Amino acid sequence: MNPVPTTTALSSSPEPSVTGQPVTFTATVTPDTAGADIPSGTVIFGFGDGTALVAAPVDNGTAVSVHAYTASGGPYTLTATHDDGENFAGSTTTGIHTVEQASTEIEVCPH
Repeated sequence: MNPVPTTTALSSSPEPSVTGQPVTFTATVTPDTAGADIPSGTVIFGFGDGTALVAAPVDNGTAVSVHAYTASGGPYTLTATHDDGENFAGSTTTGIHTVEQASTEIEVCPH
C-alpha cells in the first residue's frame, strides 16, 4: 500500500510578536486523498533563529509548539515538516514570522 499524500499548513499567533513573547505555532496536516483517515505522526518545527528543531506529535491532524524569540528582526523563515513513516507521506511547508522589539517605558515618580 502506498502512503497517502498529505499537505501541511503552518500558522503563528500572535503575528507579529515581540521579543520574549511566547508564540504558538500550529501545523495542520490534512490528507490529499478524499476519505482518508486523519494523519498522525510527528511535525518537526524550525523557527529560523538558529535554535534547535522541535518535534511535536500530531493529534487529530494538528501539531503545536510554543517558542519565544530572544531577538527582534526577521522575517524569520519557519518550517514545519510532517512525518508519519507508515500510512501517510511526509509534507513540508514554510512561513514567515516577524518579531518586533518589546517597548520599554520608564515611569518617573516624584518623591
